[in-house]
Formats: sequence, structure tokens, C-alpha cells
Amino acid sequence: MSGRIILCADDYALTAGVSQAIRMLAAAARISATSAIVTQPGWPRDAAALKPLAEGLAIGLHLNFTLGRPRLAGSRFAQRGEFPGLKRLITMAKTGRLDHSQVAAEIEAQLDAFEAGVGAAPDFIDGHEHVHILPVIRPALLRVAQRRYGGRGLLIRDPSRTFLGRSPSSRLRAKGLALRYLGFSMGRDIRAAGFVSNDRFGGVTQFDASNERVVLEFRAASDIDGWRPLVMCHPGFADAELRGIDRIAERRQTEFEVLMRPTPPMGQIWHPARRADGTVDWPGPANGGNA
Repeated sequence: MSGRIILCADDYALTAGVSQAIRMLAAAARISATSAIVTQPGWPRDAAALKPLAEGLAIGLHLNFTLGRPRLAGSRFAQRGEFPGLKRLITMAKTGRLDHSQVAAEIEAQLDAFEAGVGAAPDFIDGHEHVHILPVIRPALLRVAQRRYGGRGLLIRDPSRTFLGRSPSSRLRAKGLALRYLGFSMGRDIRAAGFVSNDRFGGVTQFDASNERVVLEFRAASDIDGWRPLVMCHPGFADAELRGIDRIAERRQTEFEVLMRPTPPMGQIWHPARRADGTVDWPGPANGGNA
């Protein structure tokens, strides 16, 4: 087992304040990775500021199908030019109302935007609100990734491997069960496509913004084990821009403050090393070590 946690700060480029907080954490070596939303207006600006940190930070695509506008105009799944909310997207995905070709085209467009901003292929891919595990989106993503990044050691997040810690609340248990249900066979599908994935997943919370709750949840996440344990977090600065679009703005501020403490309440954080070809050397066996 690795004994170290891959700590990923999600939602880079959601707002300028979220991006700044994540860059500060990366510069202080408090996180392992960040995944970027490339559909937000600030992505080109924030991508340029992220590139100098790439040597010691894994940088991935936070695939988005629920927030704001798609990269491609005219998609039938985007009413009035806006992505659907998560509940509606799940219903569309499970009732055959998502067009595979349009989903694949949007994934291609988001990957193109990522590469244009960072100047490199993503080190990993995950999904905003875990959309990448859904029917239609999942197989489309794996096919696109195979064509573009086959053989690169790309990691794709598997949130179905959820670890909730000791005595989770009924609400957290429901979240974990939902991820396991929607993400059924996700790890197997990722390995069949030739990629690696995490074998444990943590960071599922109720988004309570209190310092005490954030500390407890980060400490619980430190109990996660496995060859490639991955924990997500959502730090940011709760400025006016963030409060205007995000219901967990205060939680993001607290997460940032807790992670920047002289002694953060996490276990040992893994930091990436890059191979000669620039790809990340992920911990654990090549096949992912997944059960």
C-alpha cells in the first residue's frame, strides 16, 4: 500500500478566487493535484497561472455537463444554451435522452480547451458532480480518451470506491450508495480501456462549513487506505463572485484555511513525479491494484 493520499482540489477555474486558493495550496505543497473546469469564462486566464506549477502538481480535466454553458453551441442537451442540472442530467442519461455523438463532441471540445490552456494533455480526468460515471457520458469519455491518450498512463477517477469513514451519517451513507450504484463497474471499465484509476475514494461530505466539521472530515479521510487512495477537496476564497454562483462558498473558504494550517489534519500527501515523457508516475501497480 502507498501510505500516502492523492489529495485533489476540484473546480480550478470555477472563479478567480477558487483558482487563487488552489494555486496557493499547490505552492505550499498541501495538495497533490487539481482538476480544472474549462467551460468557465476565466479558464484562459487561470490556465496561464497554473502552468508554472505543473512540475509538482498533477493537473486534470474536471469534465463538466451541469454548470454554465457548454464549449459547443447548439447541443440538444443544453436548453437555452445552459447545461442541465445534475438531477435532470441523470434522468436524461438513464432514459436514453443524451445523444452519444453530441456528448463525445463536447468532451472533445473540453479536452481541446484544456490542452490549449495548459499546453499538455491532462494527467487525469474526473467529473464535476461525478458526471463522468453516468450512462452515455462514461462510454463516450472512455472512447475519446482511448483515441487521444491511449498508452499515456492517464488516470480516470472512480468515485464508486467511496470510503465514508467510521459511523457515517444517513445522508453521507446515501451519497456513498448513490455513487456506488451510478458508478457500478467504473473501475473495470477504466482498466478495460487501458487506463488506471484510484482504488479508494474519499472526500464525500455534507459541506458543513464549520472548522470543527472540516477538520473531522479531513482526519477521517486520512484513514483511507489502498494502493492509490484519492481524496477530493473543494478549497476557495468565498468572495462575491463565488457566493453568486455556489452554495458551498463558505465551506470552500474553511477548507482552504484548514489545509493551510502549519499542521494540516490530513495524512501524508503524495506528490507527483513525472517520467521522461512528462506523464505522471502514479503510485501503485500499473494495473491500478483495484479489487
